[in-house]
Amino acid sequence: MVYGQAVDLETGEEVDLPGGLETYLQLDSPLLQHTEDRQSSVTGIIMLDDGPMLVASRTILTSQIEGPTQGTMVMGRFLDATAVQALSDQLTMSLAVYRIADPAIPADFQAAVTALDKTSTFIQKLDANTIAGYATIPDLEGNPALIWRVDMPRNILAQGEISLQYFLGSLMIVGLVFMILMLILLDRFVLARISSLNEVVNAIRRDADFSKRITMPGKDELANFAGAMNQMLAALAKAQDDLKVALKFKSQVLSNVSHDARTPLTVIMLRAEMLESGMFGEVTERQNDLIQSILSSSQQLLYFVNNLLDMSQLEAGKLALRSRDFSPAALMRDVESSLTPLAEKKGLTLNITGGQLLPEQMHGDPERLQQIIYNLVGNAVKFTDQGEVRVEVNRPQDHLWAIHVSDTGPGIPKDAQQRLFEAFYQVDGSSTRQQTQGVGLGLSIVKELVDLMDGQVTVTSEMGVGSTFTVTLPLKEVEQGAKSNGRLLIVDR
Repeated sequence: MVYGQAVDLETGEEVDLPGGLETYLQLDSPLLQHTEDRQSSVTGIIMLDDGPMLVASRTILTSQIEGPTQGTMVMGRFLDATAVQALSDQLTMSLAVYRIADPAIPADFQAAVTALDKTSTFIQKLDANTIAGYATIPDLEGNPALIWRVDMPRNILAQGEISLQYFLGSLMIVGLVFMILMLILLDRFVLARISSLNEVVNAIRRDADFSKRITMPGKDELANFAGAMNQMLAALAKAQDDLKVALKFKSQVLSNVSHDARTPLTVIMLRAEMLESGMFGEVTERQNDLIQSILSSSQQLLYFVNNLLDMSQLEAGKLALRSRDFSPAALMRDVESSLTPLAEKKGLTLNITGGQLLPEQMHGDPERLQQIIYNLVGNAVKFTDQGEVRVEVNRPQDHLWAIHVSDTGPGIPKDAQQRLFEAFYQVDGSSTRQQTQGVGLGLSIVKELVDLMDGQVTVTSEMGVGSTFTVTLPLKEVEQGAKSNGRLLIVDR
């Protein structure tokens, strides 16, 4: 080396030559390997201890570019941050460079180094707004030395996203306008007509007036449906008229039969009682048994006739409730005295509890209330072969009184409990059933009377254990000294 000088480009002061430069100034160095062309030059990157350096070498000739060659001139500068920034400014791009062997190389450069083993360039996005391209640069010896990264804003993507946003916004506006238009049309041609149809149908259901008709112009499905509904309403109106005639005829028949049957039954019972009392002579034991059979059968038939009469009056809405002040304790004593012999006749025990809770006076129809209890207790005794029948009175709430009638009978199947209160329904309707008394009107009359009193009757039962009927009535006691207001019950509403 004939001459060598290094200068700090920032301060302009002379500094020592970079370490490791001597290696590239040997005779076998690529910097000194020129071709026969006298104007040939060698350029590239050499890796020094202080960092990568851009270098260029050229043979020394005369001003006329003639030889012989007097040596080689080598010039270089470090590829530092300043140089990289100068390149970025000239190219108007963001540049970054790292040594491949640098242990502090960022993660994206590491991924690019791996990818560049198989390709000459590598591209990846850094974030939503920036994309980067990577390439390696070999040194003078041809070994990969540096990896460059060029950052560019994703303008095309941003423009595409803006265009997509405009497109989506326009699509939403068009869709909204279309939806509003469709809703208007749907409301005018479908929903409004369905609403009108619904109002008419609800009015028909509410008023139970099958003479009304639905008006629905047009020739579409709704108009056809309205026509079909009108035909059905006409059929229902005719069926309703026929049913009214039939019910009226049935009520008249039941009423006439009941009235006509009670007179001879009363005479039969009276004559039998006269025979039993010995008015027509001494009665033998055998004759007394037959008289008792006549009285029992007559009472059963009279009970059935009375039930028929009550049912016909209830269905016709002609049952008149006679309200007055009465003593509930006395009513329960009458129930106990009347039904205890019936229970004892079957070997059962009749227990009535809760009488101490009853007020001294209540206002209502004691005969109909007594009929409810008679029917429930009589039904329990009839279907219970052993054990007991219990009648319990309690007050579940201040304005409610409850009467529970329980038995130890065989129980009622689940599927039959829903139909117990239907007229003429029996759990075992066969002609060979064990209990043959009654035709299934007792519980139906109980249900009608309880409904008439604004109350509720329910049943719970378990097979093999027994059944419990509960009557709940909204009763209030009559204050001492208060006068009757003429109503059956004083009801909270």
